[in-house]
Amino acid sequence: MQQFQISYCEECDIFLFDSAACVYVDECQYCNIFIGASESSIFIRDCKFLTVVCATQQFRVRDCTECHFSIFCESQPIIESSFGISISCFPNFSYEGLDKQMKEAKINPWNNNWFDVYDFTPNKFKRVNFTLKPLKEETEKIFLNKLR
Repeated sequence: MQQFQISYCEECDIFLFDSAACVYVDECQYCNIFIGASESSIFIRDCKFLTVVCATQQFRVRDCTECHFSIFCESQPIIESSFGISISCFPNFSYEGLDKQMKEAKINPWNNNWFDVYDFTPNKFKRVNFTLKPLKEETEKIFLNKLR
């Protein structure tokens, strides 16, 4: 497996229908990103107004603003220096090959800790940096329509 990098994208729809060793998303804004399965980690940095659906062993977000993540994460998801983040569970849909990619990435389908978020950000501003939400219908529609 290889590492995959997504950088400096604006107003894009990006679909990674494969398993990857790790995925980095840097300085993107107003994008919809789907990442099938990542064996080690997905690290999202310096992004704004993203909608991301992904499955991974480890999920990290740093310096992001107003993003929504629908995730499957085996470990505790981590956010740092970010605000306006909403997190929901990986949607209940599939495409041909997703099961195989999850197995290749060694992701256990019974071990999703999407809700157990750890926030490294000191809360000196007394604001809520993230919220847990049910899967947004809009998010599911965005990706389901594009998968067809």
